[in-house]
Amino acid sequence: LFLYLIQPVLSSIKSRHLIIIPHEELNSIPFQAMQNPATGKYLGESFAISYAPSATVLATLDDRSPLKSGRLLAVADPEIHDAREEVEAIGKLYPGRSKVVTQESANKTDIRTWVSDYNVVHLSVHGTFNAGDPLLSYLRFKEVPPDNGHLTAAEMFGLPLQKNSLVVLSACETGRVEATHANEVLGMVRSLLYAGAGSLVLSSWEVDASSTKLWMESFYKEGQTNPPAEAARLALVAVKSRPEYGHPYFWAPFSMTGK
Repeated sequence: LFLYLIQPVLSSIKSRHLIIIPHEELNSIPFQAMQNPATGKYLGESFAISYAPSATVLATLDDRSPLKSGRLLAVADPEIHDAREEVEAIGKLYPGRSKVVTQESANKTDIRTWVSDYNVVHLSVHGTFNAGDPLLSYLRFKEVPPDNGHLTAAEMFGLPLQKNSLVVLSACETGRVEATHANEVLGMVRSLLYAGAGSLVLSSWEVDASSTKLWMESFYKEGQTNPPAEAARLALVAVKSRPEYGHPYFWAPFSMTGK
């Protein structure tokens, strides 16, 4: 795929930041994991990569990110040990301007109430993709009968996100989408952009908790001095540099949507 999709245009690329607008089945491919056979390096090591569902959507997104100076809402499922440590470490980067929830499970009403006050939203919870109906893909929060605690992609359309907010879903399969022949992208990506997000960090498959923790902590740390796409590249490099995380499964699941 590198030889077909990247090699023919490689000599014409002058930027170190690639924005990729995939079509149909290409939506399921992590371009950052494509390997240059001539050098052995992966595309995600050499370039900061971000994605957009269409050129029309890309044109509406703001290139100013709140990652460096925003207000952080970080919520973890307390049953996920690495998630608790992950959000606590991230919260320390936003002193006096963060809400970190780790000791008890949040419910959907909590999330809807909190998100309007923050422009960096980090949710480290369980996620599930529904291939039969992508808009029923969900994040799992505390069950409050009769509600099952599933915040679906359909419900995310109505989240009161601040305009141009950054949303990071540190969970499994949050970035998986179903693309129609007209390249209408169905899933959490579409929902969150519609709700007001200007940039997203989502996963393409079921992730490993410990490597995810390292990726996320590196992303936020690097994001204090670098643009988000470059911070994502440096996070990828940080995970890949660990011998136990050498396989793309560990370092390539997270993709950034936005400029």
